[in-house]
Amino acid sequence: MTWLRDYLLEPAPPGPDVRRADQVAEPTHLAAGPTHLAGGPKGQPRAVVPTARAALSRWLAPRATTVPVAATVVAPTAAVVGAGSEATAFGAALALLLARRHGSPSAVLCLAGTGLPAWHVPAVPAARRGCAALRARGFPAQASGRLVVVAVGAEPSAAAVGAGRALAAAGAGSAAVLVLAGPRDPAFDALLSHVDLAVAAIPAAAPASLAALALAGLEAAAPRAVRAPAPVAGLGRALASAGVMVTPAIRRAVVDAYELLS
Repeated sequence: MTWLRDYLLEPAPPGPDVRRADQVAEPTHLAAGPTHLAGGPKGQPRAVVPTARAALSRWLAPRATTVPVAATVVAPTAAVVGAGSEATAFGAALALLLARRHGSPSAVLCLAGTGLPAWHVPAVPAARRGCAALRARGFPAQASGRLVVVAVGAEPSAAAVGAGRALAAAGAGSAAVLVLAGPRDPAFDALLSHVDLAVAAIPAAAPASLAALALAGLEAAAPRAVRAPAPVAGLGRALASAGVMVTPAIRRAVVDAYELLS
C-alpha cells in the first residue's frame, strides 16, 4: 500500500508548461513540495497526474493584463486682440470653456499690454501649481479660480518673447489663450501664426470699417481668424476675468470662437 499512498498523495513533478500564454507562473509557495514521482510496482515511471494544489493555483492565478497608455490630448490655443478689460474677459472666458471641454482643471491666460486683473479669488490646486511654476521661471503670475494669469509686459518685442515662453511652459495639455490688449504689433505675428484661432474682440457699437480692418490684420498673421463681439461691462465680465465662471451673457459673446475650436 505504500506505493499507492505515494502515488495518490505525493505532488507530481513539473512537466512541460502547456498553460496558455496569458496565465502567469504558478506561485512558488503553492507549488513547493517533492518533485519526483514514486515508481510503480515494477519501478516503471508513471504519467504526470496534476495534484489538487497545482490545479487550484492555476485556477486562482491572475491573468496578465495590458494597461492601455492614455494618449496625450493637445488642447487648442487662441489669441484675442482688443481693448484691455474687454479682451481680458473674452480671453478668460474662452480659456475656461476650453479647459472644461478638454478635462483640464485649469487654463493659462497670458496678458500682453495690460497688467494682472485687480480682482481675484482663491484658486484651485492645479492653478496654484501652475502659477508657482511660472513664478519660478521669473514671470509675474497670479492664480485665480481656474486660471493661471501671467503678465508679460507692454513693450512689444519683450512681451512677444515672454508670451512665447509662457505658452510653451503651459504645455500641450493645457488650454492657453494669449490676450493682446490694444493695437496688434508685428512683433506678435510669429506667435499668431502658431495659434489655432485669432479673435478680434470688437465692441458692437464699433464702426464696421474698424472691425473689418482689425479682422484683415489678423487674417494676414494667423491661419484662422474671426470677429466676435466684445463682452460688455458687468458682473459677468469680472467673474470670467477672475476664473470663476462664464455667465450666459459672456458665453454668447464667446460661443462662435469656442465652436470654431471644437
